[in-house]
Amino acid sequence: MKIFQLLDLPNEFDQLVDEASSDGHRFLEKMREEWANGTNRFNRENEILFGIKSANRLIAIGGLNIDPYIADPSIGRVRHVYVSKEFRGFGVGQKLVSKIIAHAKHRFRVLRLRTHNPSAARFYARMGFEVAEAPEDPSLIYMSRTI
Repeated sequence: MKIFQLLDLPNEFDQLVDEASSDGHRFLEKMREEWANGTNRFNRENEILFGIKSANRLIAIGGLNIDPYIADPSIGRVRHVYVSKEFRGFGVGQKLVSKIIAHAKHRFRVLRLRTHNPSAARFYARMGFEVAEAPEDPSLIYMSRTI
């Protein structure tokens, strides 16, 4: 497995979008739309997008933004983390999120995220995130981590 910074969305990204969408997860579709219209390309100061490849195939993606929902540039947001189904349970997500956290370490004081998925929330809890208050939408699970 090789983890690397993405400066553009590779063609293989569409396969991840299709897989996520077939499971009812639309956040990669949103990511593709935001990339296309230029609203989020993970290219502001301190932001980054990572991919992981195995056998020359994109198997995971995830990024770090300045939190767009809080007017505080010292708060980062973990966004659009997805690991292909066949690679879950092998440490791929842990490797990806650890890389995001390491990148954020001297750039942000807090990392936040939100998810609809209780399984994802348990994963993030194992990565040191704690459930936070849900001021924006109580149907989502909000989590934060001081770094």
